[in-house]
Amino acid sequence: MNRRSAVTALASVAVLVGCQVGLAARAEASPLVDNYTIAYWPWVCGALDSAPTPQGVYQTGLAIAADGLTYQEAGAVLFQSVNFYCPRHLGLLERFMNLAAPQGEPVVMR
Repeated sequence: MNRRSAVTALASVAVLVGCQVGLAARAEASPLVDNYTIAYWPWVCGALDSAPTPQGVYQTGLAIAADGLTYQEAGAVLFQSVNFYCPRHLGLLERFMNLAAPQGEPVVMR
């Protein structure tokens, strides 16, 4: 595996972890993630509308991380945006998570 493939794989896993963290009940809220989600959910949902593919989810997560959030925080923003503002994309997040996740039990977000 070359360096670029390794970085891409790590970023995918980190965004995946952030999405999975969003699925779990949070013991304490992250103000950064919550504030980012409130401010940018229209952009996140629009980006997913424009590119409704697992690659689109990945690219959206990278764009969020480019704003200074960690990949895990980017995944949490993706999950919160979809869960609260554009649940029509829950199936898309499931597909992304199942493609990015190690083989095993499929992720179901319902």
